[in-house]
Amino acid sequence: MDNDWRNVLETTGYLSLEQLSHWYGLKPEHIMLEPWMLLYKNALWDARRFHGGRQIAHWALRTRIFYALAPHLTDWQAEVPDNGVRPDALLQMAQRTELIALEVDTGKENQQQWREKLARYHSAPSDWHLWVVAQGGRLRLTRLRTWLGEWAPLAWALSPMTELTSPLALIFQPPRAYNRMPSTIRPRMRRYFLQQHELLPERAAWELSQGTLELAWIDRRHEADWWHLRAPAQKKGARWKATPPYDMET
Repeated sequence: MDNDWRNVLETTGYLSLEQLSHWYGLKPEHIMLEPWMLLYKNALWDARRFHGGRQIAHWALRTRIFYALAPHLTDWQAEVPDNGVRPDALLQMAQRTELIALEVDTGKENQQQWREKLARYHSAPSDWHLWVVAQGGRLRLTRLRTWLGEWAPLAWALSPMTELTSPLALIFQPPRAYNRMPSTIRPRMRRYFLQQHELLPERAAWELSQGTLELAWIDRRHEADWWHLRAPAQKKGARWKATPPYDMET
């Protein structure tokens, strides 16, 4: 596997100092920060996607997943064009044909939050496959498996973080027939912000459609999703393509 910590940071947006030390044997004083890098709360961040240091456990787990899967990956998109649903990543693996939407579970989201999240996948392309990678014990995995079986509208799979060593053996479960029907759950409200100033939804939609603004991050609150917008960056670093030695021989 390529021992390039910069690629991991640029792809995922986050690399904790513990991960930097454990995986690469490096400390902050061993590296020279580049303009797009930010050192904050014992971690390196991609400053272009920095969102105030919230949900650190979620960012750290997603980075662990990318690091574990990297030898098998041919594509990883951390910023997915919005079609009503935004997975944590959209990925493809060598020797597999599925386009996989990754959802990371740190054990914090409750039953209702998962039901609303899965309902949004009704607007996802039908050829997507949903893969949930979870951090937690047997009870958490049992609950997730029940929720996915009841509400997932796409083929789905569930894996504990400790079992990512053989992703090519992943088996997706078909959704129940009634899960493919449009959901009756009311869509979540959206509010749009640019530099802490709220925008009218009509203006935000127009700016996004014209490409003059883009989504920086989503702050999911109880009453609505807060979409924080920004001017398009010249270099996002959000899409990763496999390069040797990540490629697997087929």
